[in-house]
Amino acid sequence: MERPKPSIGFVFADRYSVVENAFARRADRDLGYRTIRIDFAAEIEPTTLLVEQHRKGLLTMFAIPGDFTYNYHESYALERIRSAVGQDVPVYVLDYGHTGDEIVDLGNNTFGANPNSPVFMDKLIQARDQNPGVLQALRKNAVPQMEALLAAHQQNFPDSPAGDNLRVLLAFLRWDHLSPVEVVAEEFDPYIPEEKPLERIPNDKFSREVRKIRNLTAEQRDTLFQECSVDFRPRGFAIDPETLAYETTARFGKHGIAAIILEGQLQPLYRYGERPNLREEIIKGIIATSTSNFDTPIVLISPKWSDPDIIDKLRRVGRHLLREKMFIPVDVYMNLIDENYTPEIHPLG
Repeated sequence: MERPKPSIGFVFADRYSVVENAFARRADRDLGYRTIRIDFAAEIEPTTLLVEQHRKGLLTMFAIPGDFTYNYHESYALERIRSAVGQDVPVYVLDYGHTGDEIVDLGNNTFGANPNSPVFMDKLIQARDQNPGVLQALRKNAVPQMEALLAAHQQNFPDSPAGDNLRVLLAFLRWDHLSPVEVVAEEFDPYIPEEKPLERIPNDKFSREVRKIRNLTAEQRDTLFQECSVDFRPRGFAIDPETLAYETTARFGKHGIAAIILEGQLQPLYRYGERPNLREEIIKGIIATSTSNFDTPIVLISPKWSDPDIIDKLRRVGRHLLREKMFIPVDVYMNLIDENYTPEIHPLG
């Protein structure tokens, strides 16, 4: 499905006008609109296409070149527009002689604006991003694809119900591949506040909490692992074992992209082909900040155990983080990762 575009009904005063054509090109090319043109020289009658766009919720506004005082053409154009689509679509009178940035309310859902002002440009971008017709069309396209995936599963595996694993897979496909970001974004609270920056813990307290990690009982380790695993808003962590540069992410939902960000920061430091598997070499983890008995953020590191040098790399990383006194690095068994680290159980034997 081709992505739908919001539309602007643009009433031309002069089809040969450079400035008017420039506005239409900018709306189409730079702002992602579909400009539907009506010629002043002809009978001003909103076309069937415009009415259809309005019915689908895609018609964002009408634009009429002129001045704020209204001349005959503008008044007549406004009358015809209102008779066709009603009062709900805003009309902007674009006054190229107006030098101010403000948008002037002319009444009757009609506004005057300098088409070159940044305020009007912001208004165009905002109207484009909030167009209800685009979101509705995207939702309608996403739903059948999800239903088709579920139907295919039920047809191929009639004795296997759609359990949690399948639902997780469908959610992944929908979020990462099928549904446009605008649709997925509707499912999250856009007003979740930014996370506060992590603060360094006083040295004596950091040392006490490192000792506490070393001396945890098996039951305490299990409790701490559960707390780290269910942290409501985990932060992402990634560190390069060669340069010891690391990256953290704090914004909700971004804990999985710290390695991608770090790779982008490190790649320019190397000649082409010098570290072709840089992202694979980066060690990833999750920062838990909601544990009950620790004020120091705990980094739960999940290394790539197939790397034959991973133990030495983890020791180097652990020594560095403990010297920085910002995080306490642990493995999935809640063992402290330091310069003498040896895994309790090596996943690959």
